[in-house]
Amino acid sequence: MMKIGYGIGIVIKSYQPKKNRIVLFDEQLGMIDAIALHGNIMAGSLIHYHLIPQSNEFYCLRDVELKEVPFDLARYDILFLHHLLELCYYFIPIGSCVIGVFDLLQFLYSADRRYWNSATQKLFIFRLLVVIGFYSTRLFVEEEIMNRLLKASLDKEGTINLAKQHEVIIGCWLRNCVSEHPQVQKFNTVHFLTRDLKI
Repeated sequence: MMKIGYGIGIVIKSYQPKKNRIVLFDEQLGMIDAIALHGNIMAGSLIHYHLIPQSNEFYCLRDVELKEVPFDLARYDILFLHHLLELCYYFIPIGSCVIGVFDLLQFLYSADRRYWNSATQKLFIFRLLVVIGFYSTRLFVEEEIMNRLLKASLDKEGTINLAKQHEVIIGCWLRNCVSEHPQVQKFNTVHFLTRDLKI
């Protein structure tokens, strides 16, 4: 069990109008509900803080320090940012702490997103859902293809060159995953996956 104290996390959701209540993906605790005493922290922000437990899954954050704000990502593609955060909110339950999710999300703050194309963004989301452990039950992806997609580079100028059939597989797989979620009717950003049906 983690010793409660200084932490680092990514704000997944800030509630309106109570902006001081947030859903946070903490590096060690995973997804938690929290109150940030300083309030008004935007979704997508990378923050440092002191954690004070209020209950098993609810925390108070003090001495919040803003480390990164996703202005670059939002300028490049605001829909991608919102879709990514929405998927995290709905696919990662409170209390879940899956190894690899935080590192994958933190990668976004160092990647040069100016060069990311639609296929790169969808590959990133594909990796996120695989790490979380959510798989489409309607579209089976062969193990060899799955491994190739999981090993494709995301950090060389943020670009990848996928074979056309792999782009199609990713697009179909993601749409199936989202459509199978029991709360899909609450999603606001599903059109991210359908805006470019060339893949």
